[in-house]
Amino acid sequence: MKSYLKNHRYWQKTTQIMKLRDQFAELSDDEIKARTKKLQRQYQQGASLNSLLVQAYALVCVADERVLGLRPFKVQIFGAVAMHYNNVIEMKTGEGKTLTATMVMFLHGLTGPGNFLVTANSYLAKRDATNMGRVYRWLGLTVSYNSEDATDNEQKQEIYQADIVYTDSGTFGFDYLTNNLVSTTEKQFMPPFKFALIDEVDAVLLDLASTPLVISGRPKGQSNYPKLADTFIKTAKEKRDFAYSKDRKKVWFLKTGIKRASEFYGVPNILAQKYADIYRYLYLALKANYVLKRDQDYLVDDGKIVLIDDNNGRKMNGMQLQAGLHQAIEVKEGLEVTPQQQAIATITYQNLFRMFTSLAGMTGTASTDRSELMRIYNLAVVQVPTNKESIREDKPDQIFFTNKAKLLSSLKLVKQNHEKGRPILIETGSLELSNLYSDLLFREHIPHNLLNARSVVQESAMIAVAGQVGMVTVSTSMAGRGTDIVLSDEAKKLGGLLVIGTERMSIKRIDNQLRGRAGRQGQPGTTIFYTSLQDQLVNKFPSSRISKAIRRHEKQSAQQITGHLRYQHLFDNLQKNVAHQNESSRFMTLQYGEIMRLQREAVYHARAQVMEEYQDLDELVITNSEQAIDNFAAEDNLQTATIMDYLLENIDPEFVTQINISHSSSYRQELKKIMLAALDKKKKQFKNQEAWHYYEKLTILKAIDDSWVTQVDTLETLRVETEQKTTGQSNPMYQYQTDALNSFIKMRQDIAQRVMRNVLCSDTDGSSDEGMQIYFA
Repeated sequence: MKSYLKNHRYWQKTTQIMKLRDQFAELSDDEIKARTKKLQRQYQQGASLNSLLVQAYALVCVADERVLGLRPFKVQIFGAVAMHYNNVIEMKTGEGKTLTATMVMFLHGLTGPGNFLVTANSYLAKRDATNMGRVYRWLGLTVSYNSEDATDNEQKQEIYQADIVYTDSGTFGFDYLTNNLVSTTEKQFMPPFKFALIDEVDAVLLDLASTPLVISGRPKGQSNYPKLADTFIKTAKEKRDFAYSKDRKKVWFLKTGIKRASEFYGVPNILAQKYADIYRYLYLALKANYVLKRDQDYLVDDGKIVLIDDNNGRKMNGMQLQAGLHQAIEVKEGLEVTPQQQAIATITYQNLFRMFTSLAGMTGTASTDRSELMRIYNLAVVQVPTNKESIREDKPDQIFFTNKAKLLSSLKLVKQNHEKGRPILIETGSLELSNLYSDLLFREHIPHNLLNARSVVQESAMIAVAGQVGMVTVSTSMAGRGTDIVLSDEAKKLGGLLVIGTERMSIKRIDNQLRGRAGRQGQPGTTIFYTSLQDQLVNKFPSSRISKAIRRHEKQSAQQITGHLRYQHLFDNLQKNVAHQNESSRFMTLQYGEIMRLQREAVYHARAQVMEEYQDLDELVITNSEQAIDNFAAEDNLQTATIMDYLLENIDPEFVTQINISHSSSYRQELKKIMLAALDKKKKQFKNQEAWHYYEKLTILKAIDDSWVTQVDTLETLRVETEQKTTGQSNPMYQYQTDALNSFIKMRQDIAQRVMRNVLCSDTDGSSDEGMQIYFA
């Protein structure tokens, strides 16, 4: 009932907008543009966006028609209304999400910088900012496209000063991290986060939720641990040395495996803390060899490992698995091992977009995950009806015992329809299978295009002709999201696009995205899936009953089991199992991310205070220095040499007088007096207060940043170590929380130590302006 009333209110708003649109249509261009300035003044004087919505949307409707020649449909206006009230709208393929977004983005753009339309990739961001940006500029707002090629601060500042920014999710996330690594407020470029509209929201907030954005810095030291671990792991056997979770996404050592590993390395017990690094590399090698699959999770391209997005089959250029897993894959494949980079800053999409004051999204598929979107992001899903009734025919799955029978049967359907000239899109679940299907078509002399991670540069050209008569396109799930296949008039007469899925994907949304390539905007189209009991989805949940059924029937000529009650709902149930596991995994990622978020916000807050502080920072230096001395003096049985070394290395390198070390309280106070004297001596080296203050600021920020870099890397390593100790029954979170808190306490102590040493022992080139060169101790 509540949902009905909410939607009814949105329809009422839609009707009001359409009436006002007709009135505004009588106004001149100048009068329309003047209305924008009026709305901006009203907002600045305290009017809420809710109160301005009807007028703003009506203005955009007129602008869309005058600038783009496109008149928003009633359902598009309804969708835009729903998004303003922090909802995800589900609009079917071809219903015009891009135009719908102009209304809600214009309304929020009235508030000034801080409003973003986030797309799945940079190509879409540039395209939509260029096309839709004409509307915003015509109305008097500023709009920009956040290019990943824009790297310097001046370019970024110009981009983010716009009222509306189009950006892809990855570039935006890395910009957030970079924005919090600069040394002065003048170099920061991001405004406060107000509103984000996420296109293909399920892809970003769900499918990519567990993918961290990481800025890496200096390389870690190399060791022979990865190669030695790989040598042992290649001798390991399932059930003897290791076991899988039901979905075969997690793997762990069994007691026999632990014993054999200990014998291999010649140690009593490899689980002992002193061998933690060795064991970690063993676990990474285990995961690289037995969980991650070539041409499914990654491909080898020009001697390098390139990750593949499991949900859309695209290359993830520039992305690396963290904590040594990427290097473990390189060793597995016999490639040159790249240096493992130390993580400087990291954030997940979950935490990034939960920072916004207001959030909305749009996609063609969201209903299947409505509960998670509400629970994690407080986003409800509103289904928007199509402008024209869908006449697409979704045929029931064709189920077979074996892959061979399935593929050969689907090939018959391809041949039949290709002879008629009907355009066909064939989806495969992996790069390997796409190549195999391409070989089958070549064998049958059927010309076709092959679209997968290796041919992505030709994607636009292939999609442009995919809806023409006689075209056959074989693709991974790349063609399932955001792909607009335009049909020729002749192709429509032949029944429209025929979409053939060669297997059900793990996530039902991906199947629905694929179906959405056909029958767009009321056009004809047909979809059908061919599945077998040997599909990847079935293999995720091994069943002796299914294995026996395959063995019984694999030599029989009649292998189709479509309609068999036992298997009728098999794939739907398996997808539900995967969905449940994925949701649990994302929730676990959120918990890990929350711990990182709390620590990251504390560090970023401390940085911001230092950068914004224009008064004397001496008090902060003294407080940290005294804390560092207290931490040092808390150690037992300190020798005279140790105390003097500490003094010379951290407080005053030129100190020559003996100090009283008869008792900890006495040398503690002595060290503090020496610290205050050293601070006063250092301060006198600067010509004016401004130069001294700038020096303090940079040295303190350096201390915070160096300690935080170590902490980020520590948390990432802790997460991997926690996961490797996890079995299907245990919950690792408590141990991770405890270890993360302890490491955070150590980090704060390390910051205090670094602040004292940086300020008191670093040298400068003697310059008094903000261009001084500091040589850190």
